[in-house]
Amino acid sequence: KGLSTLQPLTDAHSDSALLWYTLGVVYSRSQNAQSAIDSLQRSLQINPKSDNTIKLLAHNLIDASRFQEAEPLANDLLKRSPGNGEYLYLRALIYRGEGRFSLATADLEKTAARDHNNFDVEYNLGFCLQHSGRPQEAEVHLKKAMAIQPESAGAKFQLMNVYRSQGRTDLAQKLADELQSQKSATVKHDLGNTF
Repeated sequence: KGLSTLQPLTDAHSDSALLWYTLGVVYSRSQNAQSAIDSLQRSLQINPKSDNTIKLLAHNLIDASRFQEAEPLANDLLKRSPGNGEYLYLRALIYRGEGRFSLATADLEKTAARDHNNFDVEYNLGFCLQHSGRPQEAEVHLKKAMAIQPESAGAKFQLMNVYRSQGRTDLAQKLADELQSQKSATVKHDLGNTF
């Protein structure tokens, strides 16, 4: 319903940055990254200083694996607000997506120092440390992520890989068993809801 209302409005008021931004939000929520990107770029042509628009555009570019386009946006946000944890996290996602794990780690460590209870930060920091050859440090952050979201299959899987890389097969097998059990429970739950 939102799209059917917003599209005619943006046609009628094509110079409204707010309408284009709102359309970008709707597309983003419906996981239509390309349409969100187009709408948000149009909004930025009208109002190039909107941090919210820049941030949402960068997220959609990341979702579309267009990291080279997203990086200057994150850097621009950080120039205007140095040390902002949200913007550091955004840039870390870009670096992670490009496989630049040491740069991602640096931004994530700064973000984690400000936000001690953020699953996404702890999980991504553990992931990047693991891929940077720092498994002991990765273990610490993946355990923190699991303490925040104990049922996170992603965190369990990454921690299992850390244990395997360290030859701690007993701990790796325990997590593998938990993941298998979790998967079985999810399948049973999903099947129960279909009848």
